[in-house]
Amino acid sequence: MPMSYRATSADPTMKDAPVNGLPRVSYYPPMVATLLAALLLLLVMGAIAVITLLTSLTQAGRLSNNDPQASPVTLGMCGLVGLLSLGATVFFGVSVFKGIRDLFSPVYYIRGTVADKRMIGGRKAGKGGKWMRVFPYYAGPDLSVASQVNDEQSAASADRSRMVQPRFASSTGNAPRKPSGYLSADRISADVAASLDTNHPRRIFRVASMPYKTLEDGEEVLIAHSRFLEHIFYVAHLKDGEWEAYYNKALI
Repeated sequence: MPMSYRATSADPTMKDAPVNGLPRVSYYPPMVATLLAALLLLLVMGAIAVITLLTSLTQAGRLSNNDPQASPVTLGMCGLVGLLSLGATVFFGVSVFKGIRDLFSPVYYIRGTVADKRMIGGRKAGKGGKWMRVFPYYAGPDLSVASQVNDEQSAASADRSRMVQPRFASSTGNAPRKPSGYLSADRISADVAASLDTNHPRRIFRVASMPYKTLEDGEEVLIAHSRFLEHIFYVAHLKDGEWEAYYNKALI
């Protein structure tokens, strides 16, 4: 599939307008920036953890010696902050390790269907991004396999915004309806699952606002991301048999 792309003309004023086709991925700049940011946070959280835990130990020693300058409040506050900082240090340490592994790994692709995009894992989507759960039937570095589109999928991805209703349609709902070219998600998945591996667990991704608003439950998506940190480069869906992609402009 060609990797060239251009901005769609559907809404040229849209701030986060999609692009037609699958865009080229600028892999290293965001990964290096993410790795450096994680390393900086690791150092800051590590320093805070050391300082607060040492302060807690000092206060505990003073309390045990009945020192009048000892403060139980300081002990409790520093102990709590120290434990939280220690947990954050471990988290960012793991992130740095994953980021280093990503630097030596190719772009990873997830192909599947949207399962849920409202509330995932007990967390509501925040203002800076949305959470989307995906049922994948392909996960790997091969873009040609991940992006293949057969005739049935092409027919199933008709642009429903162009489908018009008859002007004089019956208000009773008894008039015959025009067959839709959009197939159900189970038919799409069944067709693709015959040629792709389906043994992949559900995945949760934090996506930008535009793909969150555009994509629907049961719709096919293709997500390009780093393998370990899962930094998303773009989220694509099928439209009129072709891929339409939304860039992820967030750093992490």
